[in-house]
Amino acid sequence: PGAAGRARTNGKPRKQDLLIALASQRHDLRRLPLNRVARIAGDIGAEVNLHPGTARRVLKAHVQFLQNQASEGRTETGP
Repeated sequence: PGAAGRARTNGKPRKQDLLIALASQRHDLRRLPLNRVARIAGDIGAEVNLHPGTARRVLKAHVQFLQNQASEGRTETGP
């Protein structure tokens, strides 16, 4: 949530941002079951050299944020 686009002072994206970007490219995070987040976070976290616990925490929070937004949107536009 809000992490996209942040960069370190050297201009490179942060590891957490890379994790979210790669997960978003590979999976529909708005529909991803939460029980699949840990494995995906571990796999992609290893690719970007991010601690597994941090990867799980960051990706789970992002997925929950997206899913909460989606459910709130449905409530507002529902019948």
